[in-house]
This record gives sequence, structure tokens and C-alpha cells, in this order.
Amino acid sequence: MEKQKEFKEKVEPRLNTLSEIGKCIAKQVLETQDLDHIDPKILLEKCYEIAGLEKPAWLNLEYTETADVVETILEEFVERLKKYINDLYARYVSRIIQTDTETLQTTVNNTRP
Repeated sequence: MEKQKEFKEKVEPRLNTLSEIGKCIAKQVLETQDLDHIDPKILLEKCYEIAGLEKPAWLNLEYTETADVVETILEEFVERLKKYINDLYARYVSRIIQTDTETLQTTVNNTRP
């Protein structure tokens, strides 16, 4: 509901202007017909300028992947996997079930402290 409200307040009033950016991009792509020679950042900057809009700050963001990010993701995965295995063990394996053969009474003992 919050996202709908935000969309109605922030995006809907700008739909005409934003559609102009889309039309500008479509026109450039159709005219060029070679996507390898289109720099998306420059194209967006140009279209924002044509539409009379201020260029958004996110146009200057760049994606960089570092070994630290990959390592962090792997560490997180390993930790979650360990927790999952430990939880399953605690739930199903860590119990000792004893059955008295004479009375057929079953006793469940947890090995967890």
C-alpha cells in the first residue's frame, strides 16, 4: 500500500515527461540500429536534457564487483547452511529413543544440554 501511494505521488505526475524520455530512447535506438555503438549513460543523459529534466544522481553510479563482495556472499551462504544443518540435527537426530522391551514404553532423551 505504501509503494502504491509513493507511485501515485511521485511517478504518476511525471508520466508524460517520463514517456518523452522513453520515446527519445526508442528514436535513438531505431535511428542507430546498432546497439553496440550506443552508450546507455550518454543516451539517458541526452534524453533527460531533451525532456527538460535534471539528470538523476543514479546516472553516475557504477557497478563494480570485488572479491570482498563474493567472499562475503559465500561466507553468508556457508553460515546459513551450517545453521540449517544444525537445526535439522537438533530437531531429528539429537534425540535418543529408548524402548523397554518388556513394557514397550518409549522414552525420548534429548542429547542437547
